[in-house]
Amino acid sequence: MATPLNQIILYEHADFTGKTYTIELDKFRPGTVHSISGTSLQNNASAVRWNLPPNRAVTLCEHYSGPKLPDLSGLGRTFDLVGSGETHLGIADINDCLSAFFWRDVDLSRGHIIFYKDGDYRNIRQTVFIAEWPANTAINISDWAIQDRMSSVRWMNLDPRIIIGLYDGTSGGGASYTNIMRRGPENTYEGVGSLAQFG
Repeated sequence: MATPLNQIILYEHADFTGKTYTIELDKFRPGTVHSISGTSLQNNASAVRWNLPPNRAVTLCEHYSGPKLPDLSGLGRTFDLVGSGETHLGIADINDCLSAFFWRDVDLSRGHIIFYKDGDYRNIRQTVFIAEWPANTAINISDWAIQDRMSSVRWMNLDPRIIIGLYDGTSGGGASYTNIMRRGPENTYEGVGSLAQFG
């Protein structure tokens, strides 16, 4: 059965069975972290199906916190949804720990970057949608779940004028990888499967 537009369905089990909890985004304000505390799927969801309008993004969160979005500080592990699809949450080690979510409309045409805990684009992941962030600015991710754990990075559809760097220091500096840029054709992922070589 197809998921209705603008809805997210959480499932208790990885095979899309058991208890469910439906999030109808029309009932929740954008740009605000909303708790799912007290529902049957708080800290108990293992799979998700979703169907979102174009340029809408939803971030599922481990913790309920109130950072200045899109900053992910204090939200723990996160998992981002765009378009439509389904997946088990174990692929990002975020099963059985969801407590909150937020949604917003964002210009996806400017591209996005995904940081991964493990090499070869595996395990915990956190996404940066380029249109949400200021240019020529060092972004401190010291309170993000991926901080000091990042081992690989992928990106897609970056504006050809954009170059992004990753730095060991909280305001730039230290060991770095400063070569995140569009090289390949549109709608293909590019990336670095192991950041270890850059320190």
